[in-house]
Amino acid sequence: MYHKSLFDGVRFPIGKLYEDLATIYKLAIKARYVCVGNKANYFYLIRDQSITNATFSKQQLDFIEITDQMKALVDEVFPSLADATAERLVFAHISTLTKTFNSVQDSELKKNTTRFG
Repeated sequence: MYHKSLFDGVRFPIGKLYEDLATIYKLAIKARYVCVGNKANYFYLIRDQSITNATFSKQQLDFIEITDQMKALVDEVFPSLADATAERLVFAHISTLTKTFNSVQDSELKKNTTRFG
């Protein structure tokens, strides 16, 4: 739950995938308090047709773009989190690369893409 004032000047981006990732960190930075509990009140459902399970499209690159923006702002406000945001950015790149690779149907192309040296 979020106080509605946190959304003053913050909107979910239109036409982007991972719109929650693009928004939530901004709300957390604006918040004076963040409450955390240990009771499971939120359940995340991953559908077969979800963004995380979808085959690669250029729009999947939004993950890298948004994570890069998140890293820049969080590093500016909380410099001590730079290592954590760097890890998150690396994860975004690897996840997107994996999705790209997994969408390749041609087995010969897969073989040539994974050959090193």
